Amino acid sequence: MDTVTGLWQIESEGRAGSHLELTPKRQEIVDILAELGPSTVGEVSSSIGQNRGNTYTRLSDLVEAGIAQRLVQENQPVRYQITPEETE
Repeated sequence: MDTVTGLWQIESEGRAGSHLELTPKRQEIVDILAELGPSTVGEVSSSIGQNRGNTYTRLSDLVEAGIAQRLVQENQPVRYQITPEETE
């Protein structure tokens, strides 16, 4: 997190050399994940009032960029969290 702007910043190219613009909608997802901790797509979309499909797409983009992680456990819904090094 940039302590001057209070926003999350992407400082690397992410996976496969891709660049990701951290739009206001993506920033909102990053912020709610930081607040809630590991959460499902439904929990994130409900918390921020975004469409579930759009939230899933944005979460996938954040995972691809290395900003968020998918947490998969047997017989449990998939959860997403901020990549630990992104919170330092």
